[in-house]
Amino acid sequence: MKIPVKTESITRHLGRALGAVGKMDGVPGATARVAMSLLSMDEKSPEDRIMIALRPGPQKISDLVTPAGGAAALPLAIENLHKLRLITTEDIEGDLIVSLTQSGTQVADTLK
Repeated sequence: MKIPVKTESITRHLGRALGAVGKMDGVPGATARVAMSLLSMDEKSPEDRIMIALRPGPQKISDLVTPAGGAAALPLAIENLHKLRLITTEDIEGDLIVSLTQSGTQVADTLK
Protein backbone atom coordinates (compact mmCIF):
# COMPACT_ATOMS: atom_id res chain seq x y z
CA MET A 1 0.00 0.00 0.00
CA LYS A 2 1.39 3.37 -0.99
CA ILE A 3 0.98 6.22 1.44
CA PRO A 4 -0.07 9.42 -0.32
CA VAL A 5 2.34 12.32 0.05
CA LYS A 6 1.06 15.87 0.07
CA THR A 7 2.33 17.89 -2.88
CA GLU A 8 3.22 20.79 -0.56
CA SER A 9 5.53 18.48 1.41
CA ILE A 10 7.25 17.26 -1.74
CA THR A 11 7.69 20.72 -3.20
CA ARG A 12 9.12 21.90 0.15
CA HIS A 13 11.71 19.11 0.05
CA LEU A 14 12.50 19.80 -3.61
CA GLY A 15 12.78 23.50 -2.79
CA ARG A 16 15.40 22.67 -0.16
CA ALA A 17 17.21 20.48 -2.67
CA LEU A 18 17.18 23.25 -5.26
CA GLY A 19 18.56 25.58 -2.60
CA ALA A 20 21.63 23.33 -2.49
CA VAL A 21 22.40 23.84 -6.18
CA GLY A 22 25.43 25.95 -5.30
CA LYS A 23 26.96 22.82 -3.81
CA MET A 24 26.56 20.23 -6.54
CA ASP A 25 28.36 17.39 -4.78
CA GLY A 26 27.06 14.91 -2.26
CA VAL A 27 23.44 14.11 -1.55
CA PRO A 28 22.14 17.71 -1.70
CA GLY A 29 23.73 18.21 -5.10
CA ALA A 30 22.49 14.90 -6.47
CA THR A 31 18.98 15.56 -5.20
CA ALA A 32 19.09 19.07 -6.65
CA ARG A 33 20.18 17.69 -10.03
CA VAL A 34 17.25 15.28 -9.97
CA ALA A 35 14.86 18.09 -9.07
CA MET A 36 16.29 20.28 -11.84
CA SER A 37 15.96 17.42 -14.31
CA LEU A 38 12.24 17.25 -13.51
CA LEU A 39 12.03 20.93 -14.45
CA SER A 40 13.61 20.18 -17.81
CA MET A 41 11.35 20.92 -20.75
CA ASP A 42 12.83 18.36 -23.14
CA GLU A 43 10.89 15.44 -24.58
CA LYS A 44 12.42 12.73 -22.37
CA SER A 45 10.21 10.95 -19.86
CA PRO A 46 10.60 11.98 -16.20
CA GLU A 47 12.09 8.54 -15.50
CA ASP A 48 14.76 9.08 -18.18
CA ARG A 49 15.49 12.55 -16.84
CA ILE A 50 15.98 11.15 -13.32
CA MET A 51 18.46 8.55 -14.59
CA ILE A 52 20.33 11.19 -16.62
CA ALA A 53 20.46 13.46 -13.55
CA LEU A 54 21.94 10.66 -11.47
CA ARG A 55 24.81 10.07 -13.91
CA PRO A 56 27.52 9.17 -13.33
CA GLY A 57 25.39 7.12 -11.00
CA PRO A 58 24.41 3.47 -11.15
CA GLN A 59 23.09 2.12 -14.42
CA LYS A 60 23.06 -1.54 -13.37
CA ILE A 61 22.49 -3.31 -10.09
CA SER A 62 26.08 -4.58 -10.27
CA ASP A 63 27.21 -0.93 -10.05
CA LEU A 64 25.70 -0.78 -6.57
CA VAL A 65 27.67 -3.71 -5.11
CA THR A 66 30.56 -2.70 -2.87
CA PRO A 67 34.10 -3.67 -3.99
CA ALA A 68 34.33 -6.11 -1.09
CA GLY A 69 31.29 -7.94 -2.46
CA GLY A 70 29.00 -6.68 0.28
CA ALA A 71 25.31 -5.97 -0.08
CA ALA A 72 24.18 -3.49 -2.70
CA ALA A 73 23.41 -0.02 -1.38
CA LEU A 74 21.33 2.57 -3.17
CA PRO A 75 22.95 6.00 -3.45
CA LEU A 76 21.48 8.46 -0.95
CA ALA A 77 19.90 10.60 -3.70
CA ILE A 78 17.85 7.61 -4.82
CA GLU A 79 17.14 6.62 -1.22
CA ASN A 80 15.88 10.14 -0.45
CA LEU A 81 13.57 10.08 -3.46
CA HIS A 82 12.28 6.73 -2.18
CA LYS A 83 11.60 8.26 1.24
CA LEU A 84 9.60 11.00 -0.45
CA ARG A 85 7.80 8.24 -2.37
CA LEU A 86 8.63 9.91 -5.68
CA ILE A 87 10.26 6.88 -7.29
CA THR A 88 10.46 3.11 -7.17
CA THR A 89 13.39 1.03 -8.34
CA GLU A 90 13.60 -2.57 -9.42
CA ASP A 91 16.18 -4.99 -10.74
CA ILE A 92 15.24 -6.37 -14.15
CA GLU A 93 17.92 -8.75 -15.42
CA GLY A 94 20.64 -6.73 -13.71
CA ASP A 95 19.45 -3.32 -14.95
CA LEU A 96 18.41 -0.67 -12.45
CA ILE A 97 14.96 0.48 -13.53
CA VAL A 98 13.66 3.73 -12.04
CA SER A 99 9.97 4.59 -12.23
CA LEU A 100 7.97 7.49 -10.91
CA THR A 101 5.23 6.78 -8.41
CA GLN A 102 1.86 8.47 -8.77
CA SER A 103 3.09 11.20 -6.39
CA GLY A 104 6.29 11.53 -8.40
CA THR A 105 4.29 11.93 -11.60
CA GLN A 106 2.14 14.61 -9.96
CA VAL A 107 5.25 16.47 -8.82
CA ALA A 108 6.83 16.21 -12.28
CA ASP A 109 3.62 17.54 -13.83
CA THR A 110 3.44 20.35 -11.27
CA LEU A 111 7.04 21.39 -11.93
CA LYS A 112 6.73 21.42 -15.72
